[in-house]
Amino acid sequence: MLSHVISDRLATDATLDRVLRLGSRATGGTVSLLLGDDDASWAFRQDDGSNPGSNQGNENQRDRPATWHLCRLIAGSGETITTTDLHAKPLPAIPACRSGGDVRAVIGVPVRDGDGRVRGGLCISHPRPLTWTEDDWSVLADIRGLVEAQLEVIASEVRDRGAIDANEAAFRLMADASGGGVVGGTVDGRITFANDAFLQMIQLRRDEIEDGTLRWTDLTPPDGLAADQNAIARAQQGLPNEPYEKEYVLPGGGRVPVMVSPLMLRGGELVATVIDMPEQITARRTPRDTEERLWLGMRAGRMRTWDLDVETGTVTWLNPGGQVAGPEPEDWTSFLAAVHPEDLGTAQHVIEDAVASGAAFQLEFRWAEDGTEGRWSYCTGNVVLDEDGRTRRIVGVDIDISARKRFERERRDFIDVLVHDLKNPIAGMQMQIQLLRRRGARGVVPDQDDLEERLGAVDQSIRRVSRRIDELAEFSRLGIGLPVSLRLASSDLVAIVLRALEEAQAGTDQHVITLVTPVPPAMGYWDGERLERVFANLFANAVKYSPGGGDIGVRITLAGSDVEVEVTDEGIGVPAADVPTLFNAGRRGTNVGSIRGSGIGLAGSAALIRLHGGTIGVESEVGRGSTFTVQLPIRTDLPEATLTDGESGASPVST
Repeated sequence: MLSHVISDRLATDATLDRVLRLGSRATGGTVSLLLGDDDASWAFRQDDGSNPGSNQGNENQRDRPATWHLCRLIAGSGETITTTDLHAKPLPAIPACRSGGDVRAVIGVPVRDGDGRVRGGLCISHPRPLTWTEDDWSVLADIRGLVEAQLEVIASEVRDRGAIDANEAAFRLMADASGGGVVGGTVDGRITFANDAFLQMIQLRRDEIEDGTLRWTDLTPPDGLAADQNAIARAQQGLPNEPYEKEYVLPGGGRVPVMVSPLMLRGGELVATVIDMPEQITARRTPRDTEERLWLGMRAGRMRTWDLDVETGTVTWLNPGGQVAGPEPEDWTSFLAAVHPEDLGTAQHVIEDAVASGAAFQLEFRWAEDGTEGRWSYCTGNVVLDEDGRTRRIVGVDIDISARKRFERERRDFIDVLVHDLKNPIAGMQMQIQLLRRRGARGVVPDQDDLEERLGAVDQSIRRVSRRIDELAEFSRLGIGLPVSLRLASSDLVAIVLRALEEAQAGTDQHVITLVTPVPPAMGYWDGERLERVFANLFANAVKYSPGGGDIGVRITLAGSDVEVEVTDEGIGVPAADVPTLFNAGRRGTNVGSIRGSGIGLAGSAALIRLHGGTIGVESEVGRGSTFTVQLPIRTDLPEATLTDGESGASPVST
């Protein structure tokens, strides 16, 4: 009869897979189940907590996993087995286990039917040596109780499908002896039967349910009724139900978490097996959840850990998802060899001092450039002492700080460039002033033209310093999301461009900056001071990145309600891969070499253009030059007033 039960129900019943999965998660191991007898095909399934249960029959013996043989051994002997390490204590009767395979520790018990006959084997295994606890044995007993209860429920249904009364009597006897909770009732919520284990679970006496007034719907909190109704609907359609978690309300108002597996008998009565395993589930789930959060945190923080065994010199790495690049040497000698030569002395001294003193340590160093481009690492660690107070292990956390180091380097470069950009015009002013003072000390009175020329040079230097300071101030405001006010006034954009052009031309004698096609005035409401700074930056870049001199062409085109300004140079150009990020803060072309620059001029210019409702783009070819195109809408209907970027239809731009 068991053969019929297995082939008719259990081989495709998701209930057992769900039970095995719960047991696997509770113990952290693999739960395996083999059912059958000497005259029937064996049905095998197992679950390791992450993969769905698998069914196997009488495949070739070489293809069967070691757990199949272990369950078969249990079923054949009817004895309980337990071992902490199959490598240390092999089982000769199991060919697949002589070398341990993927199974090291195992506990197992026989599965019996209601008559006490052995009908299969059930085991929990681990791929590493393990000392089994009382909790593990308790989980194994709970799983066996549910499996045996499920077998007997199905067997009693198969034995006599037409004799409901006899079937009910057998079921009640089986439920009382199963060790797990079993409850029967009607679809509308009435409880018709409950064994002692279920009553103990919900903390009620038998006389409290025998009068028929207590309903299982009264025991279920409102948020759990939907799951019950869904399971009943599936049972009415003859569909299998996976065990699901729910809670029962206790008399004192508390709740007990349970796992329920319902089915419907031919007479229309509902029967459910109930497992109460809150302590085991909570105890096993907490460290698993903690480990999962730890791994996610390590991946998000781009960190890995290393564990140095001081006696053997071996180093063990934990690098979730391979998120952190770099070498992972397997011993201390290789570890030191992988450190950048310039940082080796410091790293070796700090770690070896920690070994000697037993104190925690912190250091920053680079890994060697062999395939890692000198990745920077922040390493912090603790010393683990043995019972005698000697250093036994060092456990360290390795955090990738290459991005931080790159930012620090870029910040230093930016400050150097800023100092250079401010010192040059200040030095020019000082030179002109000192020259005038020396002439005055000699009694030489400069003629008017000479005085105007020198004062003009001072004024130009002051404008350059002022423009640079304004650029930095606005870049900082935009970078933190603060609004920038546009001081709009009616003016000619062509005149604004020409003022910037003339100033740029005055600063170079190696370049010729030319307005290619004269155009009529482009009157509109502009923030002239800021747009002049934008075009001055474009002309200054055209000069700076054309170190060999050459022509710089400027073309202004009126197209309907827009004006377009193109600035074309014959300089070094921009690599195609750098174009998408060229207008981001701190980004420059990778081919600039020793040409100084901060990478904020274009970013700030792009932000101001967007605040005017315009766009900026670039077309470039390395070695042949670049063309920057600015397109701005002509505003003719705004009053001469100060507007914020919000009023101009744009939002603060973060660059």
